[in-house]
Amino acid sequence: MTALTILPVAAADAQFAVCNQSFDVANLALGRYVRDTFETRGCWTVGPNQCVDRIEEELDARYVYVFAQDVFGKPLLPGGVAMRLAPERFVIRGRARLPGAGLSGCAVP
Repeated sequence: MTALTILPVAAADAQFAVCNQSFDVANLALGRYVRDTFETRGCWTVGPNQCVDRIEEELDARYVYVFAQDVFGKPLLPGGVAMRLAPERFVIRGRARLPGAGLSGCAVP
C-alpha cells in the first residue's frame, strides 16, 4: 500500500510539501493555475519516507493538483484532472493532452 501526504503549511511559510510515506520511490508532478493558465511542473522523484517542498513561493492558486506514480507507472493517487506530462524536468503551460503523455520515470533526481 502506498501513501502520499500533501502538506500545505501556513500562509506565512508559503510552501507546499509532498511526503511519500511508502517503501517505493514516487514520481511526482504538480499542476495549478498561474495567471489564468493551467501549468504543470515536474518531474521529481520522492524517496521512501521523505518529503519535498515543491512550491516555495506564496501560494496564490486555490487548488494544487498532484500527479504521482511509482517507478512501474502505477498511479499512486486517484484523480480525474488531465495534466500534460514529460519524463524529464518540465514546465508546461496549457491543458491540451499530449498523445502518450505520462511519466515513465523521472530522469532527473
